[in-house]
Amino acid sequence: MAAAGESQGNRVERGRKTTAAGGGEGGGEIEFVEKLPGLFDEKRVYTDLGKWVTVARRQGETWFVASMADGSPRSFQLKLDFLKPRVAYLASIYTDTPGKQTTTHVRQRVDAESVVAIDMEPNGGHAMTIEEDK
Repeated sequence: MAAAGESQGNRVERGRKTTAAGGGEGGGEIEFVEKLPGLFDEKRVYTDLGKWVTVARRQGETWFVASMADGSPRSFQLKLDFLKPRVAYLASIYTDTPGKQTTTHVRQRVDAESVVAIDMEPNGGHAMTIEEDK
């Protein structure tokens, strides 16, 4: 039986709720978090201070892009010009579902010329993994 504040697959550790692989709350965006490494080879930061921030981090050939918004809905266009030119990539994108506490997951082919729409709900976010399309 789960302790107070816990459900199957989840536990509270040092005041933080953690989700065990394969169970508990959260959606497909957990895949992004599970793949996220601790060290990176390169990073880029894009921001409209006080409104939103996006951090693009690369480890090896894979980019991890995460965004978060303040208490208002936010939208902007992110140029993927940090990718290698003339290389095809596959982006796995997790976006806020408007009006819901869930995410929408899509896969999309991108390259260094692509521009991705980042749309976030109030206090929401956006996550994207970009890998070479082999």
